[in-house]
Amino acid sequence: MRQKYHNPHIITCFPIEEHVASVPTPYAFKLLQHEIELSTKYAAAEIDNGSYIVQHHTKVGGGRQVSWIVEKESIHCSCKEFEFSGILCRHAIRVLMVKNYFSLPSKYLPFRWRQESSLIPKSSHVVNCNATSSTKFQSLIQCLEVESLKTRERERVATRGLEKVIQDIKGMLETQEYVIDLEHDAPNNDVCDVENPMFTKSKSRPRGSRPKGGVEAVKRPRRCHVPSCGGTNHDSRNCPNKKKKIEVLPSQSPNK
Repeated sequence: MRQKYHNPHIITCFPIEEHVASVPTPYAFKLLQHEIELSTKYAAAEIDNGSYIVQHHTKVGGGRQVSWIVEKESIHCSCKEFEFSGILCRHAIRVLMVKNYFSLPSKYLPFRWRQESSLIPKSSHVVNCNATSSTKFQSLIQCLEVESLKTRERERVATRGLEKVIQDIKGMLETQEYVIDLEHDAPNNDVCDVENPMFTKSKSRPRGSRPKGGVEAVKRPRRCHVPSCGGTNHDSRNCPNKKKKIEVLPSQSPNK
């Protein structure tokens, strides 16, 4: 809604900016407006048929090379700003101004930056209306806005009237024959049976099947140093023979 009633602020007198103001989103327009404003500080010198060197007015050498193909209305800059972000750079805009272009070619206003590409909410309660009724509705809103802002009394009357109209519209019954169902592919079932996911075998290596490295392969097993034991896989701290010896010692006589 903020984008729909956004009034862009024009800061230059170039027709390109006026054309751009009505097509892209407010965010994209702000980026393009910045590039258009900075393009006035650049000079374009033709070096070949369709090729230009665009450089800042404070620099003597360097610059960007811009190629212009008249047949295809295609422009390419060595900075690759349009290929990177989808916003035409200041160098290409400067060349278009030199070629007396008063609007940007449609190919340099990508669909993802246009106002018409805004996502429509997926709802089955969108009313179908033709272009004529929509235009009339917009003109009535603009007329109401202009007339109601003249005095405070008019604004209060318009506010009370709009509140009443909104309440009346909310209380009306919906007519299904004029409703668009935007979700054609989605099933219209209230009950959806969700089954358990299929069991799949893990792609990782099973536990214990990892091949041992050189250090692990030559590593000797632990050996118990308790006398009369010499077992492996344990040491003197948890030797079973040591535990048996401790249990026998208290039962022996101190004279023996």
